[in-house]
Amino acid sequence: MILDTWLERQGEYRDLSAAAPARPCVAIAARNEAALVGACLTAVAASFAGSGHAPMAALFVNNSTDDTAAVARDAAARVGLRLILLEGDLPPGHAHAGGARRVAAALARRAAGPGHGQAGAVLLTDADSLPAPGWVAQMLAGLARADVVCGRVALPPDAFAGQGPRAAAFAATEGAYADASRRIHAALDPDPDNPQPNHGCRSGCNMGLTAAALDRIGGIPALPVAEDRATVAAALAADLTVRMLDGPVVLTSARRAGRAPGGMADALAARETAADPWIDEDYHAPAATLLRAQLRGRLRSEGPGPWLVGLGLDAAGVETIAACPGFGSRWAALQAQLPALAPVRLRQSDARRHLPQLLALADRVERGDHAALPEPETI
Repeated sequence: MILDTWLERQGEYRDLSAAAPARPCVAIAARNEAALVGACLTAVAASFAGSGHAPMAALFVNNSTDDTAAVARDAAARVGLRLILLEGDLPPGHAHAGGARRVAAALARRAAGPGHGQAGAVLLTDADSLPAPGWVAQMLAGLARADVVCGRVALPPDAFAGQGPRAAAFAATEGAYADASRRIHAALDPDPDNPQPNHGCRSGCNMGLTAAALDRIGGIPALPVAEDRATVAAALAADLTVRMLDGPVVLTSARRAGRAPGGMADALAARETAADPWIDEDYHAPAATLLRAQLRGRLRSEGPGPWLVGLGLDAAGVETIAACPGFGSRWAALQAQLPALAPVRLRQSDARRHLPQLLALADRVERGDHAALPEPETI
């Protein structure tokens, strides 16, 4: 990969000893964040209290034109944070959020030492974010029983102050749609690793991976947007354990002009300015929501079998799924082969139109009224 080749040429990366003791390292990518990076690193240093480890962070300052690096050095020295700082311009086509996070995580991975146990962990946050006190200890406790953990994300109390009726209506519609979707999955596809209710947030500002898990998935996917969700998807497809944690909290900014096109800032701004904004990609039309929950539940409980033929898969496709070792890899293989599982993104108007049907569906599955539900084979 071009990014990995680029990183190997950087002296700051080569000088890190791969034989260092296992320890947690926080990975941060920053672009023109001079105004916020100092507060971020101060919070990161404080978040190590009670963890039993000295504060350490790897910061990749990429494609910047301000004083982000100088501010970061001063802040780290002031709070006693060991800072591994790399400055550089990513090549065209790779200078995006996923590319920057991949480099930052690789830098932190090198500093974290051996890939065994939760001590050698890479914790992710953002330069506009503030991990809470105790964050590192809570993330490491989660990594003692999981390969990847996702904490909660909080916004400032005034994040939505002054928002107009359009943004408020969007939040109400998406919230109700999300709640109904979760109810359907909780009834038909209970996840033993993440029982409902859980926050379900997979944000790169509050995520942790064991060093071994990061190695297993080949690093952070270098995608222009949503590399954090792709990281979790890759972990699940590799049959790694992913857990949602309520304890560790990171406060992130609610700015409307961010650094990553298509990221959180753009999503928040769209609520207020777009005529018909997209809702979160996790949510689907009622029939698709039901189908996904039914198929996941059956694959999880029964495993692959002859019933897959009823979905239109040929023998080779069934064999491919059966050869996968666990639920995560089997589900990834089934999604790749079944066109009916291809995601179709919904807009706010779609969600508003579908919501009554989705709510009725959630009521039925919670009552156990499965006789009235279509079977997956009818697709």
